[in-house]
Amino acid sequence: MKTTHLGKFEHDRTIIDKYVKSSAFGKNKLVYAPLIIGIGLLCFLAFAIFEGLVETIGIGIISILSVIVVVCFILVAVINRSAHKKTL
Repeated sequence: MKTTHLGKFEHDRTIIDKYVKSSAFGKNKLVYAPLIIGIGLLCFLAFAIFEGLVETIGIGIISILSVIVVVCFILVAVINRSAHKKTL
């Protein structure tokens, strides 16, 4: 491969965007906290629902935890998008 081909790859916007999207997730370490909390709560909710613990825990707490899980995953998306913009 010649250097002219490599020069084209360095300035090709689609290749740069693909690389930045794949590398931006690990750049911001703050993304791991809501990700781990969201996955942990999601596993707990799945366990509680499938084991029939909804009556013991209560529908109110189940719904509050479900909202927290959704907020955690939205935070992951927002943090990842900001890391993506900083990497560009």
